[in-house]
Amino acid sequence: MSNALLEAMALKKNCIVSNITQNEELIKDGFNGLTFEKGNENQLANKIEMLFNNQELNYGHVAYNLINKKYLIKDIARIYEKVV
Repeated sequence: MSNALLEAMALKKNCIVSNITQNEELIKDGFNGLTFEKGNENQLANKIEMLFNNQELNYGHVAYNLINKKYLIKDIARIYEKVV
């Protein structure tokens, strides 16, 4: 799982990610961000263009709510402590 993606979601940023399993665990296409097929640069370009042309799209708030419910740092730290 990408810490950078978690951080972007916590900052309420619109996220566009490849459709690898780790990313799809956090981002659901069209709900709290956008996904594209890994290696498909045309699809990525289309998703970027869609966000650019639709400034009112704001997946960041929905992504932020997910982070606040499931991925609080204190909860993650507790999990890491159990592993170590």
